[in-house]
Amino acid sequence: KRRKTKLTHSSINKSLQCLKAVLNLAYVEGILDRRPQIDLLPLDDSMPIVACSEAEFQKLLHACEAFRPVAPWLPEAATLAAETGMRRGELFTLTWRSVDFQRRALRVEMQRHGRFVNGVAWRPKHGKFREIPISEKASVVLCALRDAGNGDEQALVVPSRGGAPYCRIDGAADAKGKGYFSDAAELAGLKDKVS
Repeated sequence: KRRKTKLTHSSINKSLQCLKAVLNLAYVEGILDRRPQIDLLPLDDSMPIVACSEAEFQKLLHACEAFRPVAPWLPEAATLAAETGMRRGELFTLTWRSVDFQRRALRVEMQRHGRFVNGVAWRPKHGKFREIPISEKASVVLCALRDAGNGDEQALVVPSRGGAPYCRIDGAADAKGKGYFSDAAELAGLKDKVS
């Protein structure tokens, strides 16, 4: 019960499945005289995803503009994330080679050339590639990024400083690894409402 208040049902079920496997082995080996029954928790404990309104999103983009000196492409990154649903790691490792303007699609895939995380080539979640359609808004942002920066196919679509996407480099202990997006969300009054 103590763990249940802090963990999701799927996290608890992983522990229960491990316990179930051990107890089943004990039954098979003759240590237990009957197979124990372990019931898993239901997996419908997910939180609904509620998109912010257009007014809230415009407020967020306005707040992102305040961080241009330290995170020059933060408004564009926020727009691409909202339009494509890409995860942070996918967005900040996306190279121009994975953008297909003719087919109007982005390809989320392993980045073998120069995109390393902890010394390993970056891979998408579960190691699988997928394609994402490019909306009209996303196309405008991508064209602006291409025109403003390096269009080389190995270059990052959203260039970052310091090797990490918009992480603070000021050395403050509480800022280590923290990007500027959360500060923009707080400035817009949307803290814990957008991610």
